[in-house]
Amino acid sequence: MTRVSSTSPSSRNTFSMCSKYTEQESLEKRADIALDNGNFTAWTGDIEIGTPPQKFSALFDTGSFDFVVPAGSVDSFEGAVYDPKSSSTSKALNKDFTLNYGSGGVKGLEYNDTVTVGGITASSQTILAANSTDASFFGQMNALVGLSFGALSTIGNSPLVQTLRDEGKLPEPMFGFKLNDTGSELSFGSLNKDLYTGEPVYLPVKGEKYWQVEFDKMTLWDKDITPTVKDAIVDSGTSLILADEATVEAFYSNVYGSQKDETTGLWEVQCYNIPQVNITLGGFNVIIPEEVFTLGQVAEQSMYCLGGIQATTLSSWVFGDVFMRNVYVAFDAAQKRVGFAELA
Repeated sequence: MTRVSSTSPSSRNTFSMCSKYTEQESLEKRADIALDNGNFTAWTGDIEIGTPPQKFSALFDTGSFDFVVPAGSVDSFEGAVYDPKSSSTSKALNKDFTLNYGSGGVKGLEYNDTVTVGGITASSQTILAANSTDASFFGQMNALVGLSFGALSTIGNSPLVQTLRDEGKLPEPMFGFKLNDTGSELSFGSLNKDLYTGEPVYLPVKGEKYWQVEFDKMTLWDKDITPTVKDAIVDSGTSLILADEATVEAFYSNVYGSQKDETTGLWEVQCYNIPQVNITLGGFNVIIPEEVFTLGQVAEQSMYCLGGIQATTLSSWVFGDVFMRNVYVAFDAAQKRVGFAELA
């Protein structure tokens, strides 16, 4: 997975149905965040931290938990950085942290500060201010907002959506994603019903860490490629679909002209022979068309394009953006379920 902490997880699950506010006290408001895509490999949205506000472009990542921003002295980073000394609402927690992700390591200091997203402000969100990272960690973003469960956190803090709920700013610890060519959006507090049709088909979350569900089957054109283990983590922070090596081998053996790059270990398909994939979850069918399956040519003037399914050593599959671009996805922390609906 692109961004999953490899440190020892906490046993605390801070996504909860409980809140210090009653439903009547909670503001019936939804926070909508417009998302920009970076060549269809990452979708980012604007957030503000501190007083006066410091602006960041954040990746909202359902495959990780913590809230990470670069601090003033971060290595190899030229974008916006968080300066706690410039914020009157910043509070140092006098704790340091070290995290490891698929995209690199990061370490720094913990703070509490205000965070504004979609016009709604959390008054006390724990922020991990990174003063040292691997060069590739932040990439197209300059903030990472984790939206997974508390069992992934090394420090036991609440994710942003739960903080907003606990402070009475949102009606529910729920959020929904539309990742698409245009009109991409993340909604906190409730779902934007203008972005999908019908009612979402919900599946229960398996385990205490990830937004992990069980899917029914996968077909390549009309051929069944369903694996024995059918668990998948729905992860907005991963670009591709990741699957076990045996299934990936079987998949590409049925795609004429496909090849595995011996240097990178990644599978490639001929750009004029891109497969169509169907994934079924709870009886709901998600079609991944040819134009979405690949992330483009592997090199300029190459006849090969990068395949949208690649191998992983994880025990479950990962449904990244290649999957999420074709469906509206609802994440319901209170009822521990993930929903899927047809895009409007």
